[in-house]
Amino acid sequence: MTTAYPGQIAVRGLPCPDCHTTHALTRGELAILDNLARGATTDDIGRLLNPGHDPDSLTSSNRIYRAINDVLHVLGAKTRVHAVDIGCRTQLLTMPSGVRPPVDGVTAQQVRTAALLASGLTYQEIAEQLGVPDRTVRSRLNRLYADLGAAGGPHAVWSLHAIGALPAHHPCSCRSRAARR
Repeated sequence: MTTAYPGQIAVRGLPCPDCHTTHALTRGELAILDNLARGATTDDIGRLLNPGHDPDSLTSSNRIYRAINDVLHVLGAKTRVHAVDIGCRTQLLTMPSGVRPPVDGVTAQQVRTAALLASGLTYQEIAEQLGVPDRTVRSRLNRLYADLGAAGGPHAVWSLHAIGALPAHHPCSCRSRAARR
């Protein structure tokens, strides 16, 4: 669990539309989430956490992964993509300006696949739900990333939220967490 230290201010988002949980992050955690949404690599985030860090240092790498996992834990997210989705849906993240839909648009299949990815499912789980091979899932997502100019899943989900292509209420694992309580 992440602790807010003196001088760190917790930033609160809106309640999740599904489970009504209000998520709060420290400014440092929010910076990590924001960088994930913008397509930053683990090394990029390491430079944010510790300017001048040695990316080849095992201690440094462990610290970076631990900081990213702390953000996922606080949000109750399964994956980095899921964390960005929660950040968008609860308005912890500011939507980018100037993002335009791809010229050919985004297909319904791409949106459905991206929504399942955003809910924290793996490629294999998405493939099972859609009844397609996992290589089809990978192909759809890679095409979507290319069409959006996204660096990966978190960046694509952020962009899809920005253009309004990803519905605010889509399958979310927090719905199942709320049902278990």
